[in-house]
Amino acid sequence: MNIRTRLTYQFAFLVTLILLFFSIGVYFFSKLYLEKRFYKRLQDRAITTTTLLFDLQQTDSTVLRLIDASEKEPLLNENISVYNEQSKTILFSTNPANSQFHEQFITQLTTTAQTLYLKKDEYQIVAIHLTRGGSNNWVIVSGIDQTGQDALGDLKKILTIMILAAILLLGISGWIYADRALAP
Repeated sequence: MNIRTRLTYQFAFLVTLILLFFSIGVYFFSKLYLEKRFYKRLQDRAITTTTLLFDLQQTDSTVLRLIDASEKEPLLNENISVYNEQSKTILFSTNPANSQFHEQFITQLTTTAQTLYLKKDEYQIVAIHLTRGGSNNWVIVSGIDQTGQDALGDLKKILTIMILAAILLLGISGWIYADRALAP
């Protein structure tokens, strides 16, 4: 292997490692941001639900209509439940047929934590502890962040294409750089 080829490979290898490091960093921090944003949306849904349910004393169907009307972008497979610690019952659920999904998290609820963030399969779950009128309730909201998953998939494709294009350009520019460096 001649010097020119070796310099080209070394240059391309080092810059590719740097690009991979930054691309992985961009992907990782984008994933963290999207998760944080989705958990915030879930938390907002929990607060909206409890405000409508407890402060306005609305019935189940009214609460559901108001919640759905207030949301610009509905959450995929969203489920909201309100669990009472004293009576150990679910007071309210947007999907009563699927309330056992939230019941499996009740054992993880502790009175020392005010907010719990959980993940189960593709579901992200937020549980918020509320004390109102001497009653301890947990509001549990779950959903699937399909928009975030789609955005991460698109970002992965973009970063892969950009890295491959950069490697091609690095190979060409490394070859030209090595040629100029070795010129007499």
